[in-house]
Amino acid sequence: MRLMIIEREPDYGGGSEQISLSLAQYLKTRDHTLFLLHEQPGTMLPAYEAIVTERFQFALPGFARRRPLDTFAGIARIGQVMRDNRIDVAITSHFGFIHVAAWVSVLYGARFCFHLGLPCPWRTQFSRMAYRRIALGISPSEHCAQTWRSCGWPAERLHVVPNWIDMERFATTLPRAQLRQELGLPQDRALIVFVGRICADKGVKELLAAFSALCSVRSDTDLVIVGPFEKPYQVEFARLLNELSPEVRARILVRPPTPTPERYYAAASVVSVPSVFEEPFGLTFLEALASGVPVVASRMKTFVQIVGNEPEHGLVAIGDVGALRDRLLWTLDHPDAAAAVAARLKAQVRTRYTAAACASQYEALLDDLVNGRSGDGETVSRRSAMGRLPG
Repeated sequence: MRLMIIEREPDYGGGSEQISLSLAQYLKTRDHTLFLLHEQPGTMLPAYEAIVTERFQFALPGFARRRPLDTFAGIARIGQVMRDNRIDVAITSHFGFIHVAAWVSVLYGARFCFHLGLPCPWRTQFSRMAYRRIALGISPSEHCAQTWRSCGWPAERLHVVPNWIDMERFATTLPRAQLRQELGLPQDRALIVFVGRICADKGVKELLAAFSALCSVRSDTDLVIVGPFEKPYQVEFARLLNELSPEVRARILVRPPTPTPERYYAAASVVSVPSVFEEPFGLTFLEALASGVPVVASRMKTFVQIVGNEPEHGLVAIGDVGALRDRLLWTLDHPDAAAAVAARLKAQVRTRYTAAACASQYEALLDDLVNGRSGDGETVSRRSAMGRLPG
């Protein structure tokens, strides 16, 4: 197949962008021909350039009704690039592109596959019309998919395929001391590590409060926060820090987004994933588990599906600062027991959430679409069954 990845800004730091890149890398190993279309430069470009036949960069407009000439000029340019390069399917996780993609489909007969990695944000009649023009939608969890169905995405064109990770990448063998030295992290401290978008939804406020409470009984522990700020949240984050005592603030290290989060996981004493909204999947959670490090996370539906709800698995009530603090403290105080649980969960996820198990389902759905089988009731039923979370 000839496939085009479309991303506005192919950058590390977002889970959906990571899945798009990982999917492209898997499809390359399967001898498909890949192209990349993007608007802004990003930190993923070197990785894409290693696998794509050609890369295109130009504006990817939203559907601006007040600027119809600009909108349709963008539609025409995208459609022409797809036609000139005989693209079978364009794959994207860029939600703002849905309405434009629908028009490219209508005018150029182009086919699009959307990775629907977040709950549906639009319920308008205009959006419902756009959803009906998109050939394929794939969501990482059933509860996320249900939001799209309820907003009007045709059920027969919507499938559930869990996210996955490159397990070898998260099998770091370097000694923790060496990693900490290379990352500029303290050697003689216990480290709680957070990796992800720095925003309210990810539970940053709750993590700061839990860490502040933990500091009163653990003087040897630091908090490392790694990731991109959501721009509106940067001011709020500064305010939250200012509310902490100077002693606690001095024990919080903030680092920019990284293309190698596995190094921070392997350097951690414990990873925290304290989200306060229902994660559509939660790639950070899966990455940390695959790294074999103890994890303390919110009790999300998907997290429970991945690891079960046993108390020792480190899931706490969403938004419960006291429970988060207590579980982090227990993990730090009982390193051997926590490591044993982490090893067991690592073995569990490393056999279930691989590219071979999950990205292959994307490939099968794309192949069905290109070869005219996506409307077949038997095929749809078979693919939907394949897409259930392993467990």
